Amino acid sequence: MLYFQFHIGDWESGTRLMTPIEKGIYIELLVYYYAVERPITEEECKRIARGYTNAEANALAYVLQTHFDKEGDSYRHQKCDEVITEYHDISAKRSQAAQKSVEVRRKRKSQRGAVANASHDALANASTSALANASAKCDANNQLTINHKPLTINKGKGGSNSSSLARVRETTPPELFDVPVGEADPDLAEAATPTKRASTKKRGTQIPYDTLPDDWAAEAERIAPDLDARLCFEDFRDYALRDGAVYKDWTAAWRNNLRSMPEWKRVNFQKSKSYADLSHRVMRLPKDQRAQIWNEPDEAKQLALLEAFENGQNQL
Repeated sequence: MLYFQFHIGDWESGTRLMTPIEKGIYIELLVYYYAVERPITEEECKRIARGYTNAEANALAYVLQTHFDKEGDSYRHQKCDEVITEYHDISAKRSQAAQKSVEVRRKRKSQRGAVANASHDALANASTSALANASAKCDANNQLTINHKPLTINKGKGGSNSSSLARVRETTPPELFDVPVGEADPDLAEAATPTKRASTKKRGTQIPYDTLPDDWAAEAERIAPDLDARLCFEDFRDYALRDGAVYKDWTAAWRNNLRSMPEWKRVNFQKSKSYADLSHRVMRLPKDQRAQIWNEPDEAKQLALLEAFENGQNQL
């Protein structure tokens, strides 16, 4: 066997009373047992466990006594035998199933070949017989109706040949001419099946702009009028290219970026220096006071609120 399952729970319960040396000897014996798929001889046990010291020899004797059954000069492990037997049973069943599958495919292939050959032979025989009958009838008719007049070109091309082909068509079974696709050969039916149409579902793309579009600038002015839209776009584009971001709607992603931008980051994108100075001072205040200032749209009132909070007043 190339591998075997190792159940931690079974191992812990079965080796709880063993010493580390005994556990090491036990696992060595199990690995060798599964490798050779047979009971281990006494000499092999000694060499596997390297039982040369008294402690190792005593450990080996304990493991063999408690977990193996002695049969002659060999030691058998019941659980290992069950696993090996099950492994060989499964391998045999899989081999039989594979062989059966190969035989079924060969049989189907030979049947399809026989059907195709029979159809071809039947069509050829029917066509030959019909042509012979048509030729005989044509010769008899000519012998009965000889008028010593030359045949025209139209009669020479369309008369006997077309009538002969028509008689072949009439005397040949229709199923040899009109064979529905897929009935004679399953492979033809599979080839004739229309392919599945490609999905038209929209997929995400990478950021499509190198410079700030006008509609994005308008969205920035509406959502965050205090921010420099150009600086925000450069930061947003660098993030998208760095992380390989893919979106179906980049305009919606741009709006979400403006709405969710943290306050510490907004400081870097303010339109004016006075606004940036205001932001640095606001960041020193408690969170509820910062929110009250940022929610005020008027810059003068924001500055008044800031000075009031800095002076220890909770309100104007």
